Amino acid sequence: MIILKRTHIKLAFSPYSLCEKMTEMISIGKIKKNLQTKRVGRRIYCYKVVSSTNNVAKKLAEENASEGTVVVAEEQTSGRGRLDRKWFSPKGGLWFSIILKPEVKTVDASKIVFAVSLAVANTLRKNFNLKAEVKWPNDVLVNGKKICGILTESVTSDKSLKYVVVGVGLNSNISVKEIPRNLRESTTTLKEELEREVELESLLCKLLFQIEQEYTTFLNKGFADILKRWKRIASFLGKRVEVVEAGKKYDGVAQDVDEEGLLVVRLTEGTVKKFTVGDIKVRL
Repeated sequence: MIILKRTHIKLAFSPYSLCEKMTEMISIGKIKKNLQTKRVGRRIYCYKVVSSTNNVAKKLAEENASEGTVVVAEEQTSGRGRLDRKWFSPKGGLWFSIILKPEVKTVDASKIVFAVSLAVANTLRKNFNLKAEVKWPNDVLVNGKKICGILTESVTSDKSLKYVVVGVGLNSNISVKEIPRNLRESTTTLKEELEREVELESLLCKLLFQIEQEYTTFLNKGFADILKRWKRIASFLGKRVEVVEAGKKYDGVAQDVDEEGLLVVRLTEGTVKKFTVGDIKVRL
């Protein structure tokens, strides 16, 4: 069923429930044709412009939207990453959020970001033959540059997990010249790496399929399986890094990411420190 925003016109469109009118860059028909998931993306809200897909998804979740509901937008005016940092989100990128309702402990909800970043990296590897890697805690890199950021936001009720919104921002059909100057050296896009544009609908469907696979693995097998495969494509492990936590810098060697998702660093003075949050940069 398609629900056209504001006009409230309803059209038969089973078994999918794709909401909002067709946008210029994102075709509902192409999504319907390519989507192969069982749960994720079976209801999709498509927008031309939103402040943040995570904000829209959280509002829908509060209105009891079903698990697997997806919000996708051509453009975000206030896209954000961790610590409320602004995420550059112009037309041409793939900006979407997924509502998940895992039956896990609240403390384990943050581990979903590892499953999603693994899914994104593997999608880029399998479909575009790109050297995609993961970087703690929530980035996907190609050739050492950030191409995707992931933001998970958990909401609890009476100390139990109510839902998780996973936001994914993938730099797709964007020229590097469009990226703010201060970010160009550390950022890349699919268009830059492939020297061509990609079909966003097909890419979205591939990502949703892989995310659903890894999310299902997380629920059925636990975090250990996800973490083991995540670490295989985490090239920063074993290297000298600088970690910034709460404005303070730490130098050392990234030894591991433990079973709780914490970054383990042996500092230059010989002590070992575990980080729950922070920014990591590989030192040359």
